Amino acid sequence: MDAMQLALRKVERWCCSTGLSVNPDKVEMVIFSRNYKLDAYRAPKLSGVALQHLTAQCDKFLVALWTCRRAFGSTWGLSPWIILWLYRAVLVPRLPYNALVWWPRAELAGARAALEKLRGQVLRGATGAYRTTTTKALGILVKLEPLHLTIVGMAAKAAHRLNAYGQWTQGMRHTRLPGGVGLLPEFSIKTEMMIPRYFFGRKYGVVIPTREEWKARRDSLPGTGDVWYTDGSMAETGTGSGQAALRALMAHRTTSRLVWECKVVVNQLTAHNNKVRLLWVPGHTGIRGNEIADRLAALGTKHPPIGPEPYRGAARCLLTGEIRGWVERENTKE
Repeated sequence: MDAMQLALRKVERWCCSTGLSVNPDKVEMVIFSRNYKLDAYRAPKLSGVALQHLTAQCDKFLVALWTCRRAFGSTWGLSPWIILWLYRAVLVPRLPYNALVWWPRAELAGARAALEKLRGQVLRGATGAYRTTTTKALGILVKLEPLHLTIVGMAAKAAHRLNAYGQWTQGMRHTRLPGGVGLLPEFSIKTEMMIPRYFFGRKYGVVIPTREEWKARRDSLPGTGDVWYTDGSMAETGTGSGQAALRALMAHRTTSRLVWECKVVVNQLTAHNNKVRLLWVPGHTGIRGNEIADRLAALGTKHPPIGPEPYRGAARCLLTGEIRGWVERENTKE
């Protein structure tokens, strides 16, 4: 029991350091004893990836494809755009699972041929083309890139996420991404992503009243003390960024470095028996302090920022767009 407890604690420390979890239903205890016979497995797995992972994924892709094929035929059923939407939203996300580990396999000629066969079946089902129509021509017609490029793109996104977490190791085969995507300048830009952390020691309060409540007490703020305004939400057509920021400060789970720093700093303001309460006010509704904050914020945008660069971490969508551009360029070359 002591050895088992040590193993469980080791797994717990690993989960806390990586922000991942372990599914108890997928964990098996193997008993090693003199009279215990171990069962043989045909396809051993490591982190959910089998030795013949690409073959297994292609088989699952075909099963899902033929399940969707019941909804359309060569001359009847769903429209081509709906079929392509099913391809992008249902079929493709299942294929590149854990692609960061096995993407080099997709670069081989045999794997490319198998993936191209899958893409051809989808394209012919969507367009109703003859079997003799080339897959490349249909792909160009509907702007659908080859699957091996999609797999490499998904691997690059996963590599960027691990790099932001500080868990990316260079020098291994699967970490040497193709030059075009591996050398993108956006790959080395600092981002706000971080391993999910949990914040349970919140000592400040957050209040988000409805607009009806504000109309009832328009000229009064609850409580006494110093009142500070910041540039807040938008017009009545939307809730604005003010509520989004406050809800992020309320959440226990944090995945942004900026949000985590704000939580720590605001929590420090509660030292020496100070009470801090963050209150949302509707924007552009005549609240004097909020209107002044809006004008000052608009005035500040006309001047260059002050401080060391980068001023804040880059959004992940920046690299995602660059990876998408790389996939389109490689598709054009082929």
